[in-house]
Amino acid sequence: MTVPAVIEKAMGLSVPTGMRMLFSPFESASCKKGNHMQIAGSSAIVVGGAGGLGEATVRRLHDAGAKVVVADLADDRGKQLQNELGVHYVPTDATSEESVNAAIAEATSLAPLRISVDTHGGPASGGRLIGKDGSPLDLDGFKKTIEFYLTAVFNVMRLSAATQLRINPVRVVRSETLVGAGLQAVPRRRSLR
Repeated sequence: MTVPAVIEKAMGLSVPTGMRMLFSPFESASCKKGNHMQIAGSSAIVVGGAGGLGEATVRRLHDAGAKVVVADLADDRGKQLQNELGVHYVPTDATSEESVNAAIAEATSLAPLRISVDTHGGPASGGRLIGKDGSPLDLDGFKKTIEFYLTAVFNVMRLSAATQLRINPVRVVRSETLVGAGLQAVPRRRSLR
């Protein structure tokens, strides 16, 4: 099963037969030529893999034959998935370089790391720029939101991409979604070389 098919199924997307998710003209042409990444035999790291979309992704990648590392801070759920599926659980703080690298090291010990998915959650602060009482939005809460939902995602992307590039120096393709505070989802998919 290919990566787009796994993501589509994990997200519960219904794609009509004969259609596939297309990301760019180059990648679409490559897919039409049959150049799909095979999941079986690869390792995958799923940051935030202990719940919701992350857990669904872990299950689909595992079913497709990937050696999956659940990188999360939800110990009970992570250990439960480890016992149930035989995946590897590594307590991981997405904001910490050391913590993310430990999860990546675990994944690379299992098989070549070719898949990195980030679905982690965290604290979020929201509200009006200026409250009804005239007070400004709390800056510390805004900074924390940016740290968890933008900086941490970037941290995972950069560390896993660097590892993938060492494994396969020809090409690394990332398919990620960055969501900033109050911003729309921005798909990121491109070759790093």
